[in-house]
Amino acid sequence: MLRVSLPAFEVAFSERSDGDLRIGNRTADEPLEVVQARTLTRLGVPGIALPRQVHGNDVVIVHEPIHGYALLDEQADAIATSRSDVGVAVHVGDCLPIAVGGTGGVAMLHAGSASPTASSRLAWRRCASSASRASCAP
Repeated sequence: MLRVSLPAFEVAFSERSDGDLRIGNRTADEPLEVVQARTLTRLGVPGIALPRQVHGNDVVIVHEPIHGYALLDEQADAIATSRSDVGVAVHVGDCLPIAVGGTGGVAMLHAGSASPTASSRLAWRRCASSASRASCAP
């Protein structure tokens, strides 16, 4: 797991060696629940929230506590929270995961396929307007 520590928040990008977090098209290597539980333990949070990604420009804001690895009902390609006890995440294949945050919160964005699309840039602007730092996976 690649971890980036910034003054106001920490970002983690999982890698193939961390296990398969895909909800669909899974391999038979390890049960999804085992990989999710290991991810929660490694990150030290009781819950991680993910939106139902649709290659759009909506942002989901998580206000309530999350327990476990939770796929939310809301469709969006960015997710944000001001809660320090909740991790927010997006799943990517050939897309770009972008983390933005500051003292007021953190957001994860799912950007484009080959390059960030106009809708992903809009989500970026919505999340980054009050952010002080950003990080992208290598």
